[in-house]
Amino acid sequence: MSVPNADFIRIIKDIQQKKFKPLYVLSGEEPYYLDKIAEVIDKFAIDESQKDFNQVVLYGQEADAVKIIEACKQYPMMAERVVVIIKEAHRFKLDGLESYFKNPQDSTILVLVHPKKLDGRKTYTKALKKNPKAEFFESKKHYDNELPRFVEFRIKQKGLQADPKILVILSEYLGNDLHRIDNEITKLSGILPKGTTLTPEIIEEYVGVSKIYNPFEFGNAILNRDFSTCMTIAKGFEANPKAFPLLTLTAILYGYFSKILLIHAHKLNDPSSAASALGVSPYFVKDYINAARKYSYAETLTIMALLRKYDRIAKGLAGNEQPDTLTEMVCRIVQK
Repeated sequence: MSVPNADFIRIIKDIQQKKFKPLYVLSGEEPYYLDKIAEVIDKFAIDESQKDFNQVVLYGQEADAVKIIEACKQYPMMAERVVVIIKEAHRFKLDGLESYFKNPQDSTILVLVHPKKLDGRKTYTKALKKNPKAEFFESKKHYDNELPRFVEFRIKQKGLQADPKILVILSEYLGNDLHRIDNEITKLSGILPKGTTLTPEIIEEYVGVSKIYNPFEFGNAILNRDFSTCMTIAKGFEANPKAFPLLTLTAILYGYFSKILLIHAHKLNDPSSAASALGVSPYFVKDYINAARKYSYAETLTIMALLRKYDRIAKGLAGNEQPDTLTEMVCRIVQK
């Protein structure tokens, strides 16, 4: 899946150019894209002054098919169209709208925000995908390694710049909540002049990510087997466990060592082929190739087993067994 989805970009562009369809069915596991399309429709489909008489917003738990169809069958009052937006559409059965799906009102835009995947076996789902009057959009959750590209996309859209290191720092700190990522980048764009290149100092000041105490620098120290730096950062994390939970750090490290294992298993010494195989930016490939020289194949397997153990303990899946402290875990990973 491209980041962002190419269909998402096309749909947004069409809406901004006021090329509307009578029916938008926005479904899938990533609510960010669904909400953004609905927001852009809300902005461009109807003037603010016309919304009192020509826009209806309902939530799934308060909606039913009869109420929705009645709203859609209204004629616009001193406006080009009626807009009906149904949020949390997964909370009611869409079967009752099947007849309307077949013949939607041309003067109405019906938007269904359905933050779950639609059942592809349903006849109305199959019909919607083929209906020329319907825009059927399905979003998927991004994998963690796709998040830096999403961060880069939004930063560029906001007229800012950042190197790959900043992209990873932000994606690891903010996690896979695209709304949160978008809010932070929007905040930065409102503060900084266009064309500003984001630096660790800017990120620390405005987002709150320390230049030193962040998962990226921690992972980088682990990859370099820099014991002193690892311990310094680990002690800082231990002082603030809510911001840097062990479960999150364990997952990040497991991803790093998975890549080291791939380098060993496939003997990936060429940066270009390694970048493709690992799914990382060429900017970081040498870090992983160098790390594979510092951690043997056997050590990597042992460390991954250790991290799986910590993951189970942190999730409460290992009975009463308690994890070591983060600094103890670092010692077991980094020290030879």
